Order: sequence, then structure tokens, then C-alpha cells
Amino acid sequence: MNNKVILPSVLFLITTLLVGCGDKQPDCGSSSFSKLVLDLVGGNAFSYYKSHSDDYGIDAIKFSDKDDYIQRNHIELRNIRESSSNEKNQQKTCNFDISIQPAGPITNRLELKNQTAVVSIDNEGKEVISAASNLGYSILNDAESVERGHPSKEQQEALDTLKKKEAEQQKKTQQLKNEVLMTPAEGYHFISEKDLTWLFISRAKNLTQKEMLNLTNAQYYNEQDDFKKRDIEKTAIPAMMEKVEQYKNIKFIKFITAQGQTEISQATISGDPVLDMFLPGSFPEKYDFDKNVFPLTFAGCPQQNSGGYTYTSRQNISINWDAETSLSSCMLKPKDEGEARSWNEIFQQEKDEMRHNNYVVHYFALNDELDSSGRLQAMLVRSEVNYNGAHPLKLTTE
Repeated sequence: MNNKVILPSVLFLITTLLVGCGDKQPDCGSSSFSKLVLDLVGGNAFSYYKSHSDDYGIDAIKFSDKDDYIQRNHIELRNIRESSSNEKNQQKTCNFDISIQPAGPITNRLELKNQTAVVSIDNEGKEVISAASNLGYSILNDAESVERGHPSKEQQEALDTLKKKEAEQQKKTQQLKNEVLMTPAEGYHFISEKDLTWLFISRAKNLTQKEMLNLTNAQYYNEQDDFKKRDIEKTAIPAMMEKVEQYKNIKFIKFITAQGQTEISQATISGDPVLDMFLPGSFPEKYDFDKNVFPLTFAGCPQQNSGGYTYTSRQNISINWDAETSLSSCMLKPKDEGEARSWNEIFQQEKDEMRHNNYVVHYFALNDELDSSGRLQAMLVRSEVNYNGAHPLKLTTE
């Protein structure tokens, strides 16, 4: 609800209900006034929500129509009052606050205060409401919290669902941690960018087979003739699905961050070059005298307070890891000060050397499912720093 777009604040006119000619005066407190304004607010909010549904993730709550949206978000007018009246022209200006309890895992009620609409009787005796057309957008983006701790039925259901999912995720995370402890370094597979795509489609439940082919088969992707594409599907889909099953069973992966030009030849699953991810902070720089360690400072390390890190490939495939689930301390710990000095000398000598094939291997455990944003979700296990200059050195984080 925080995505900002600028909409023109134009007047939207709604005409309804024959109320007759003569001296009939409009009423700010009538049910028809409230309904017309709510229809305007709800319609605008629902349209905005639909057009930005991708921003809310795959777990976003679905609404069938405008009325369903108004009802389940408890949108209503409050504090309706008349601010001015022109009886001669059969017109009144009404002020009001708009209240909403968003149907999500929160307990807040929000209000957009001091809004205005004009209600009048036209020459045909019809009631006419004039108000800003972007009130729905405004209530989604500009409303302020006025009450919390008293969730609506929809909010409580969303909270219960979220709590259940979090408990299930914690259980899966612990199971994955247990598997990690039983998996030796040799059980991890070097991956290429192509492997990343296969790992993604093996966990993407909503992709069709044709969408998978577009991601994995260049001939199919580039073919324009529908009949030729159909011919490709006959043989490519069975072979593809075999590979999908293979990649479903791959949980433990690794890739590198190279310091500069490298001649690293690691065997990946697909046979393509190993994924070399630009990840600043992968090499040790300074010694922490308080903790007696050399910390790595790349995003997603527990001590960085960065929350996590997301890498996105050229095919727009993303892999994310969170600092809070990391099994690695991201720290290299020497046995004593003498060893720390020895390491530091190598670190300083090698930090500007771009042709010594210095690189870091990052080890990860993959979840079986994509996260709510459609990304591969991984757990950082360890990092292995490799210096290959005059004084070779291989170190692994705790």
C-alpha cells in the first residue's frame, strides 16, 4: 500500500435516484449520499489494488469485485457534517472522514480525514454527487492509523493464517538446518546461471510447461511459427520435465565471488561456467580486535543488519537469503594473534591483485519452495576464502 503514483485530482460526477423537482434539498446525512461516496471510494481503491496486485506478492488477498472490497476492508464514512448550504441552488457541501480496516495481518484502523463532496439537485430533479476521483487511491496511501489492537474478522483471519505459515516455515527451516549439519562440503554442487533457472522452475508451481520452455529452450523462445513451436514441444517437454525432477532434488549449492580476472574451472551441474556473483565484502579487510576475528561484510551476513540480499540473473531469476536464517557467522577466526598477523599480511598483499585467481566460494541450502515474492529462498551455510598468490591460503568461516 506504500507505492506512490500521482493521479490527477479531478472531479467525478455520479448521478442517481430521481428525487423530484421543486424545493427538495439534498442531505449530507442520507443513506444515498453515503452509498454514492462509498461506491466512488471503493471503485477507485479496487481498481488501484487490481492494477498493483503484483506489488502485494503471491499471497495477496483476493477480492471478487468493488462491493466485496468495500465490505471486507470495512470502508465507511464517519463524522459526516454539513459545511455549507445554498438552498437557492439546492446544493450542500459535506465533509467527512473515510475509515478503513485493511483485510490483512494487522490490527489497525485507518482514517483519511476532512474529505469533501458536494451534493446537489439538478434541473431534472436528480441527486448529483461531486467528489475527488482519487479518494480510493488516497485512502490506500495517505490514511493514518487511528486505532489498533481491535482486529476485524478479516484481519484476525489473516493474522491466524500468517501465524500458521510462520510456524510451518520455522519447522521447515529447522529441518533444513538439520540436513545441512549432515551434509559434507562435497555434497554441494557448483551452479551456473543456467542451473539457477532450472532450480527456479523446479520450484515454481504456477509456471506452465510452455513458460518453462521459454526459459530453458532458446530455439523454442526464438521460434515465431506456431506449428514449429508445437513440433518442438513434442520432444522438448518430456526431456525438460525429466530435468525438472532432477533439479527438484538439488538442495545444496555453491557459487563464487571472484576478486578479479580468474581462470577458475569448476564443474557445474549444467556444464556452463560457474556463477560468479558480484558480492562486495566477500573478502576479509579489517581485523576486529574486540572479537579476535576477521569479519566478512557482504550483505546477508548476520552482523551487517542488512536484512538479506537478492541476486537477480539476466533471465530475471532471483535468489534471496536472509541474515536471520544464516548458519554462518561470516567470520574467519585465527587461533591467536600471531596467526592473525600472518593472515593479515596475506590479505593486504592480495587485496589489489586481480590476476591471482583469488575467489570466495559461498555455500547455500535451498528451500523446496519459492518465497512469497517468487524468488528462490536460500540459507547461507558458510564461505570459503581462497588466496592463490605467492602464499596460498584457504580459510572457512565459522
